[in-house]
Formats: sequence, structure tokens, C-alpha cells
Amino acid sequence: MKKRVGGAIVLVAVGIGIWLNSLFTGIGPGGEGTNVGLSPDLAVNVETSEESTESTASDQPSSVSIPAGSVSTILIDDRQYLLQLGDSTEESFQPIEISEVVRLAKEAQPGQDGIRLHIKRRETSRASAESALTDALREAGVSDNAIQMHAGFVE
Repeated sequence: MKKRVGGAIVLVAVGIGIWLNSLFTGIGPGGEGTNVGLSPDLAVNVETSEESTESTASDQPSSVSIPAGSVSTILIDDRQYLLQLGDSTEESFQPIEISEVVRLAKEAQPGQDGIRLHIKRRETSRASAESALTDALREAGVSDNAIQMHAGFVE
């Protein structure tokens, strides 16, 4: 008798779970192809040509320089690091390797507040990318006080 009652309870619980799942369809992180999290004003341009596919590493600049007196801003997007070019009114970003970020932070002249590097994150940023960056900066001797981590996410 106890087995039947236990089995009935399990069946009712599974039924309620299925009913709640169908009731709340559409709530959650979404999946591939659901367009959840995409900004409607986000435009992506992808250009391909034979010349660009045949470029070598020597064609690309090996280092990035920041004007004296300015503090670099790094944006973490997914697992990628992006260097902000220009000021806040005219933002553009360029992909950058973690070793270049560390080099920029080490060579930067701290501002009046002692900050050498600003780090911003998008909602798509990965905690592992942020952790890898802060670990690399610590290993290079850049103190935590010289890094400003912005609290919220940016778009």
C-alpha cells in the first residue's frame, strides 16, 4: 500500500512540474535563436575578401599605444577583451590580447586617483575571463588599487 501511495505522489509531482514548465515557457535565459539579450540597435558587419583572409600576423600592429595622461578602458565581452578607442562620446572598441592589456597597465602613468586601468563588463562577459585578467595583472605586479572595476554591466 505504501508503494502505491509513494508512486502516486511521485506521479503527481512530475505532472505538476510538467504543467509549471509549460505555464512558464518563455521565462529564463533563452536558447540559441531566441534573440534574447540582443540589442535592437546592434549592427554587425562582416566583410570578407581574399586579401583579408591571406593577411599574416606581421600585417597587424603588434602593440597598441595609449596617449600619455589617459587611462585605458578594457571591456570584457564573453571571453574577449576589447580596448576602448576614443572618448566616451565616440566609443569604438578593438580586440586586444591579455598580454597587451597587462603591458598597457604596467606602462600606464596612474591618474590623480592612482588608477592605471578601467575594466568594464557586458552582460555576456564570462567570470573566467575577468578572473584570468585580474590574475595576470596581479602576477605582473599591478596592484588591485590601480584597477577600477565598474560595478554594473555596460551595453
